[in-house]
Amino acid sequence: ISTKLGVSLSAVVPVKNYYQELEIDSQTDILLLNAVVQMLRAAEGYFDDFYNPEEKSE
Repeated sequence: ISTKLGVSLSAVVPVKNYYQELEIDSQTDILLLNAVVQMLRAAEGYFDDFYNPEEKSE
């Protein structure tokens, strides 16, 4: 998928939608939380670039 989309492999995060499951699965929860953290870091990086474009040109 990363090759087809032209993004780095670290930017591709598989996510499982398990809204109907009633049992807690710590392995799945860890993966989902890591995916959320990675998405928040990407958003933070975007906004850093968006609000501070002059820093990027230096």
